[in-house]
Amino acid sequence: MKWDYHKEVLDVIAHLKKQGWVVAAVEQTDDSKELPSYHPPQKIALLLGREVEGVEKEVLTACDIALEIPMFGKKESYNVVQAAAMALYHCRFTD
Repeated sequence: MKWDYHKEVLDVIAHLKKQGWVVAAVEQTDDSKELPSYHPPQKIALLLGREVEGVEKEVLTACDIALEIPMFGKKESYNVVQAAAMALYHCRFTD
């Protein structure tokens, strides 16, 4: 699998947007959309934050949208691997 390392995430976000990607942070915010009701575009890049701190405010501002995974009970966040798996599954493309 091809991959790249970039030191500055804001540069990556700007580059992706210029390429026509929608950059979506998987994060709970005041205006986040619930993931199950979101219909992703063909070109979507998912950005996940750190497990405790989440996505930094400066990075959230640079994203096009924040997507929230609904939760039941008292817990306020999923493990980042679980969140990534759920978001990737929801955003998969079927013909």
